[in-house]
Amino acid sequence: MDQKDKRDLMAAMIVQKVVNDKIVWLGEAKVKNETSKVDEIYTRDGFQTIVEGAYVLVDKMLAKDGK
Repeated sequence: MDQKDKRDLMAAMIVQKVVNDKIVWLGEAKVKNETSKVDEIYTRDGFQTIVEGAYVLVDKMLAKDGK
């Protein structure tokens, strides 16, 4: 597995974890009738922010391993 594949896999794992946690959180928000919070994640920008954040985290982790 090359560095790019490793980076993509790590980012995908982080995104999956965050999205799963968000689904639980969104369910709770919906039950409490906090619809503005629910609407935030269902946008393309909301999901893109999660993906970008995952890559930033992975890059930091890989840079730390490289030292």
